[in-house]
Amino acid sequence: MKFTLFLILLIACVTSTQVSASEGWYFGLTIGESPLVPIGPYPNRAECADMAGSGLYSHPWRCHLGYPQCEITGNGFFYPKDYSYPVPDDAPIQFTNCFRADSATTPHQNWGWYFLFYTPTEVSIQRCRNYDEYAALADTVTGDEIANYSDMRCPGAPCFSVGFDTACE
Repeated sequence: MKFTLFLILLIACVTSTQVSASEGWYFGLTIGESPLVPIGPYPNRAECADMAGSGLYSHPWRCHLGYPQCEITGNGFFYPKDYSYPVPDDAPIQFTNCFRADSATTPHQNWGWYFLFYTPTEVSIQRCRNYDEYAALADTVTGDEIANYSDMRCPGAPCFSVGFDTACE
């Protein structure tokens, strides 16, 4: 009887401390007056923040390992190649810090590789397998741009990961 009661209490404690499978961590992007595009889910705030930080700023890989002399080398993978650095506070592309949300009601991406595509009025997140198609649009349609991944040695470059952390910008 005591063992059964202990087991019931243990299960209750474990299930009450677990994060719901439908919850996740997101960061968001918007351009101008367009709606916020949530990017995620990531399994925890740390992975979300690491990917978001690499989206904001490019930096050597050693920064992820805690080495000193970690410097920002330019814009991260949120921004098109010709975007000014540092990004002005009033820039059209705006970022929101990581937030926790219900994946069942928040637009989200499946685990995998993505890139950002910009038109003059909106931002969208696209599957990496469609990169060539969108690169052709960016080359031919005025105002269409693909976010730039400056370090092509990064895993998955020119795309970034959603659902897991591989940031090395």
